[in-house]
Amino acid sequence: MGKLPTMRSDNSEILPYNFKDYFVFIGTEKLSDHPNFCMFNHWHDETEIIVPLKGHMTYNINGDLIKLSPGKGVFVNSNQIHYGFSDDSTDCVFIYALWHPMVLCATNEIENEYVNPITKNASIPYLRLDADTPWQKTILSDVSKMYEQLSDRAAPLMLQSRIFDIWHTIYVNTKQERKVTSSASPQLSILKDMLSLIHNGYGEKVTLNKIADAGKISISNCNVIFKKYLKESPIKYLLNYRLMKSTELLVENALPITEVAFEVGFSNPSYFIDAFKKAYGLTPNEYRKKFRASETFDPYADI
Repeated sequence: MGKLPTMRSDNSEILPYNFKDYFVFIGTEKLSDHPNFCMFNHWHDETEIIVPLKGHMTYNINGDLIKLSPGKGVFVNSNQIHYGFSDDSTDCVFIYALWHPMVLCATNEIENEYVNPITKNASIPYLRLDADTPWQKTILSDVSKMYEQLSDRAAPLMLQSRIFDIWHTIYVNTKQERKVTSSASPQLSILKDMLSLIHNGYGEKVTLNKIADAGKISISNCNVIFKKYLKESPIKYLLNYRLMKSTELLVENALPITEVAFEVGFSNPSYFIDAFKKAYGLTPNEYRKKFRASETFDPYADI
């Protein structure tokens, strides 16, 4: 089991970087590390590139669904709401590479001229990367090489060089996109406020009214925003989030099932057991036995 992610006050994720004081996070992951082959949505200051190695998945970025497979990756810009999932319960193995924009900001001029025009441009929430397009193929290849270089003694130097190469490639190939500058949709900010309420208060009584109030919007608009960006209702999202949080308690400690149910916000243990089995195909006890034995499940793996 992985450790719980550290969150900022705005509920964005703080990543466990590979090297001390070097804000880069690279690794590999399997979609099957997550309940039902589905990550939970997250956002962070870092930009992110996903490079599938085997299998396929769908990546949701601000409500847009991107199909990923070997040769087809994606660049996700800073602070976009995103997560990956499988449509058919099959696995996907992929490389992830994330770095904080400040890694690129050697001078104020570089930051203002070459970094901010991309990271702060809401018209570029993401870029599809297809190996059939030469410059995009170069980025996919560079990310794979970055992963291979992690064990090198001078890895930070080598990674820094490739990060600048990748950023230069993105910069020179997004001239048209950078001509259209826009601010982030207010709906995304509202959604983050509502998600923060759920992520921080799932163990308490959370109602649809409370979720809508967190975004300072009506219940009807709350439903519209959740379905637009996350493809499910607020109450369905709350249920799934509570179930996901329960998997950690089941695997990492010996709390009775009733206490697990109460801990994640269910007032009726029987309803918790029924909902859990419907979601995961196992009772909570069966799930605990299976994943405690395998020690392969990590619901809090990043990206």
